[in-house]
Amino acid sequence: MGKAALLAIAALVVMGAYYGMSAQRGMLATNEDVADYQYEVVARNAALAGFNLAKQELATSFSPLNVGPKPYGDGSFKVDVSIKGSNAEVVSRGKAGGRTYTIYATIEKEVVIPPDVPAYLKHALLTEKDLTINGNVSFDTIRVAGTDDAVFNANIHTNGKLTVKGNAASIRGFGTYVTTADVKHPNVFKPYSNDTGEPVIQKVDKIDIPTFDMDAIAMKVGTDSVTAGDVVLSGSYDFSQLSASRENPYVWHVKGNLSAVGNTQLTGYVMFLVEGNINFTGNVQVGTHEGPAESNYAFYCNGDIDIGGNAKTLWGQMVAAGDVTFHGTPRIYGNVVAGGTAKISGTPDIYFVKASPALTAEGMETTLKMISYAER
Repeated sequence: MGKAALLAIAALVVMGAYYGMSAQRGMLATNEDVADYQYEVVARNAALAGFNLAKQELATSFSPLNVGPKPYGDGSFKVDVSIKGSNAEVVSRGKAGGRTYTIYATIEKEVVIPPDVPAYLKHALLTEKDLTINGNVSFDTIRVAGTDDAVFNANIHTNGKLTVKGNAASIRGFGTYVTTADVKHPNVFKPYSNDTGEPVIQKVDKIDIPTFDMDAIAMKVGTDSVTAGDVVLSGSYDFSQLSASRENPYVWHVKGNLSAVGNTQLTGYVMFLVEGNINFTGNVQVGTHEGPAESNYAFYCNGDIDIGGNAKTLWGQMVAAGDVTFHGTPRIYGNVVAGGTAKISGTPDIYFVKASPALTAEGMETTLKMISYAER
């Protein structure tokens, strides 16, 4: 074979090797692209899993969240949620095979406020069982700021027996009952408004008082804070700095008892969902009034409410599944509902402030709205 032929064969061999290597490199590159794409898909699915978890947690409790890294399929995710007022900033990162995929979202909490409160919240004091009033008790109405002559009747009602002992009480409203009444001095009832001259003490139909499943309410309205045990309020709590407002009240779910000591100050719109009892006694002042026409604090409990001693001033609508006891010299601004009995003695003053629809446990509706979303 001639030299030229040998050179030609050698050239073909080199060219074949070259093209073979090129093809192999192309196949490797293609395989790497496919693997890279597959990892990106896995990372995105992991990020979506973290994002869905964040949405579920926000629906239950509108509060900060940090989860992960947590395995998901062939990858993992890490999700962080920060709360800024009524907005939740969500960052969910998925990882797989060296690839990272991130989802950014802003979710807004919206509270739908009913136009009015239910019937059981429209009295200065309402009880399921008997209502007994002893001593120098005053039921009056706080005047509406800006219109000094505008006042509401501070009505009281019981689904049981109404008993008023003596003539020392001063009730600036009607007294209504369902079973019987024992009132020796009807003149203690002096409603502000009675244009038709109706009897100040009347037998009426029962007013239903609902039972409260605090977990269900928390799930419905969303919570900003959950405490597993007891809570003792002490000092100042400025919930307005956390954007607590009528449109976005701060909801605190207490799975134990709630009490207060010292000069406790609350600011903002706040709803307490208490699994146990509420006890406000001692040198206690809870809250300040921020809305001229309605309460801006609400206390719901599955147990009893005890208010007395030298408790100073308490603001808010108070609802107990059990009994309510007032004693000593407390001053309450709001309204009180007892699923059991109410016993009032000493010299308490109860000033009726209309309950707020924004703090109505069974009437509030909370929705979550996506206001921004991005993937990269």
